[in-house]
Amino acid sequence: MRDHSAPVIEEDADAVYTVSNLFQSNDAKILLVDLGDETVEIVIGYLPAPLDYNLDRNYPGALEDEEKMRSHVVANWIVSEAAEVLSDYEWETYSYQTAKPNYVLGEVYFTCVKSEVNEAVLAAKKFLIQLEEKSLRHQREFGTVRESPIDQLKD
Repeated sequence: MRDHSAPVIEEDADAVYTVSNLFQSNDAKILLVDLGDETVEIVIGYLPAPLDYNLDRNYPGALEDEEKMRSHVVANWIVSEAAEVLSDYEWETYSYQTAKPNYVLGEVYFTCVKSEVNEAVLAAKKFLIQLEEKSLRHQREFGTVRESPIDQLKD
């Protein structure tokens, strides 16, 4: 099993799939890591995470504000609800600390047997679509949309 104290980087993966995120500046990645013994770890990274997901770790005092607390709870619920498409797997999350130093949701990961890799990659892609869709709704309700295809259109 891989050490989960640090994120997987693309160079460590045996296969990398890029999935376009329309509402953030970087694209998501689905990384496959062959763990041996017919086991593959699926790592979903560069996530379109909802705002305030790690608010409790980044700004604990902000949780005293009812609206911020509600945003934080909804953000965590969004990740869990989007992950319902991964219910056939024992998925986990990994958050890392940035230079700011805030925590961000870095990846969701799970393992499967090699014969299930195609289905697992499709489930990972469905998770990303669900997460992005729900995160966009969250941004509209609790903040502003950070990036949007509409920004590319000229008036």
